[in-house]
Amino acid sequence: MNTFDFNKIFVLESLFGERQTGKELYQDILRWQKFKHKGKLQIEFIEIANKSEFNLFFEALTHECRTEGIMPILHLEIHGNSYGLQLVSKEIVSWEELYNYLVAINIIIKNNLFLTLGVCEGAYLMSQIKPYKPVPFYGFIGSFQKITSEDIIIRYSAFYTEFLESFSVNKAINMLFKSNPKLPSSYQLIKLYEDLWSTPKKIDERFENLVVRENLVFVSRQERRKNKRWFEKQLKGTKEQFRLKYMRTFFMVDKYPDQIERFDLPQSIKDEIKIVTSELF
Repeated sequence: MNTFDFNKIFVLESLFGERQTGKELYQDILRWQKFKHKGKLQIEFIEIANKSEFNLFFEALTHECRTEGIMPILHLEIHGNSYGLQLVSKEIVSWEELYNYLVAINIIIKNNLFLTLGVCEGAYLMSQIKPYKPVPFYGFIGSFQKITSEDIIIRYSAFYTEFLESFSVNKAINMLFKSNPKLPSSYQLIKLYEDLWSTPKKIDERFENLVVRENLVFVSRQERRKNKRWFEKQLKGTKEQFRLKYMRTFFMVDKYPDQIERFDLPQSIKDEIKIVTSELF
């Protein structure tokens, strides 16, 4: 079962003159779910024409989350690249701009925001994650690569068909991976809690991916090692007090103490030292 709650799915689409995958997913799969679940789950399809409409949607959604108890899953069908989203109007919504909207919503709904991205290079949203700031979402599905409209509709149709039957993200992501055997999947399921507790080997892999992705150049091996140590410190916190301090901010424990039990976070420095020691040895 999931460890996040939701009561409404929004499909946001900003596509023109091409296959409208968001509308297709909504019409074929999603819109029927409100009847299947007897009104307990709401579904809404929204076309976004320009940046003004994009901003208005997120401002309205933030208000609805605060005043009406909306807890959304957001599915985006918009062109994207490593810099952000490109709307029909050709206007760019940077990943930072999207990140700021997501943080505002996720704080209100106590870290229950989940995203599915039918967006080329949509996983670059991860570039905005700051361990010392509140988490912008519980998790998301996206790709660091370009994806085709056919692949999007095949995989997300499989994902949502399974997910809205079993309500298991793990089962649904497995269906997404297996649904298009002709094309290897480039999608990833990112859960920020699991991502934060990376193993040393995983941290090495993530640092190397960051170097390639951002085209980072170091003037010396010493500078490279220094940057890698900083990167590892952000993820694992080699100083226990540093890590615990920002972990509490990241998971909003300072606002919602019940998040400690929800994510099994360490409740004291002593607990944290035990966890760090077990991971290292």
